Amino acid sequence: MRIWFVSVTELDDRHLLGEHLELHVMANELISPGGGWRNHPAVRLFRGKLGALYRRHEAQVAEMQRRGFTGHKTPFPVEKIPPDQMDTEVDITAEMLEKDRHDLAYRNRLSEDHGGLSWRKVTQKTSRQP
Repeated sequence: MRIWFVSVTELDDRHLLGEHLELHVMANELISPGGGWRNHPAVRLFRGKLGALYRRHEAQVAEMQRRGFTGHKTPFPVEKIPPDQMDTEVDITAEMLEKDRHDLAYRNRLSEDHGGLSWRKVTQKTSRQP
């Protein structure tokens, strides 16, 4: 599970859609704790910061619409954000941004080098080779 620190405009389609799915998993865990994700580092990062997660969701949806995606049917349950969390932010350092840009470039390079295969499938495939 991962929420990138870069702008949604820097994500390719695959990472944008994947992040959107994972954001909803994370939001569900933060709103109704008790699932298997409660101790995941990304969930812990956004604990008490649902407003920041909501704004990321809205940026994702706007970017998906800008790219011509249709059919978004998963609104963020904004009514479940406690008032004291609405204006919260995640402190993003220059190092965090640099790491994310490096990771994205690496994943995209892996995918390109393997005919568009996702980076995850490439790493699974290569880890099985003797």
